[in-house]
Amino acid sequence: MALRLLQTGVSALPLRLALVIGRRLGDLAYWIVYPRTRVALRQIGMALGQSLTPSEQRAVIHRMYREFGQGVIEFLRLPRLVAEGRLDDLVAVEGEEFLRAAYAQGKGVLILTAHYGNFELLATFFAAKGYQVNLVTRRLRNGILDRFWADQRRRLKIRAIFKEQSLKEVIARLRRNEAMGYVLDQNMGVEQGVFVEFFGRPACTMTAVAVLAKRFGSPVVPVFIARDRRDPTRHRIVFETPLVFEARGGEDAAASHDDLVFHTQQYTAVLERRIRERPDHWIWIHRRWNTRPRAGLATSRRDGAGEGGGS
Repeated sequence: MALRLLQTGVSALPLRLALVIGRRLGDLAYWIVYPRTRVALRQIGMALGQSLTPSEQRAVIHRMYREFGQGVIEFLRLPRLVAEGRLDDLVAVEGEEFLRAAYAQGKGVLILTAHYGNFELLATFFAAKGYQVNLVTRRLRNGILDRFWADQRRRLKIRAIFKEQSLKEVIARLRRNEAMGYVLDQNMGVEQGVFVEFFGRPACTMTAVAVLAKRFGSPVVPVFIARDRRDPTRHRIVFETPLVFEARGGEDAAASHDDLVFHTQQYTAVLERRIRERPDHWIWIHRRWNTRPRAGLATSRRDGAGEGGGS
């Protein structure tokens, strides 16, 4: 009930005023959840310590919280905006022809993105424009928030497939030429992923996108959303050139595994490039490098296309 009242209140406010409230919520969160802030500061120091001073790193993390606060406010307002047909007032789109060309191949589409910018607005864009995109996701630990979040997504017609659902369902949707959306920026256990370089450090990353791209020949379309630097009420969604899986080795198991590592590294490099452009848009509080390689173990994998890594 409290969340619905909050939603009603912020939806009634002018957008610019509502975003000011979101930024203030971000300011509070920076201090209220300071254990997570310490995680974020440690990780940005590991990743960008050579290019940003400690004070610059703190400023980025502070802006990250503000960006997140604004994103929460926008998420609460989305059902009303979509119902009123005002989504185009929020977003400009670049490279949408890449997505349409990927669908035209008839092999299903793999959407590659990250917890970057207002990714809920990105998911809403797909739903509002009628694209058959399924977001591979996981449930929130807090039951109340999870139910509210899931209900909100249903209202926005965002299609979700949970990690516990079967791989058969993922395959069936790809065969219907639908798209599967994956965020590839989450830490995996050693039985769920492979180690690739992410900001110069080994990060255990799921192979689902590479596995599906190899098996079905589905093009991988990177897409990111970023807030306009001059007008905080608007965002830009950018689709990039699709990535095609190309086998580089032979047919034996070792060569196949190397292919998965190579392409997972390729996808991860795309994410890193975008994060370097707008580091305040990425969620640094997630312990991305929590899993460490075992002694003498360079890579490890589990070919689970419906596992982990969800938003």
